[in-house]
Amino acid sequence: IFSHIKDDLKQNNGYSIKEKLNLWFSLYEKFNHNKNKEITMSNQLKNYQKYVEELSLEKADTSAMTDKQFAFAAGQVIEYVLKKSAAENRSYQLLEPYLQQSKCQEFKRAIANDIARYKHAIDIDKKDFRFKRVSDAVLAHETETNMKDLLPEVLSGVFSRCQFFYKDEDKKQENNN
Repeated sequence: IFSHIKDDLKQNNGYSIKEKLNLWFSLYEKFNHNKNKEITMSNQLKNYQKYVEELSLEKADTSAMTDKQFAFAAGQVIEYVLKKSAAENRSYQLLEPYLQQSKCQEFKRAIANDIARYKHAIDIDKKDFRFKRVSDAVLAHETETNMKDLLPEVLSGVFSRCQFFYKDEDKKQENNN
């Protein structure tokens, strides 16, 4: 499935990528018999989203971040940064520098390079403070895990609803503080 997803990335076919990720997640447990059947990739998505939201609000313990949580959070950071691109043709080919990396340090360097490239569009002091918190955690995380093994989580982060945007509860909480 991943090779088909890579083809779709080159052709900028976002709908097909999401469909294939759904298939990958729903079928993953059928072929991975060593895992606990109660914890599936599909039900982990909500847990990843909640973790990134907690990270963005400084409510999560970054020292306990798992590699999969890191990968999902990195996907959220990547998508957020790439959305800051002023290019008219924002294709999924922009993901290629991340998908090629197997070592964590190189993967994080690709993220840092794009943050530097689009820094003019990121307002860390005001509306992008949640992005900063998650980026800090992502760029500080260390792992020996091959990043290609974490690609399902990275891509899920890219294609999942971004947890960096304000919610009504956040605005109320900020006004109360």
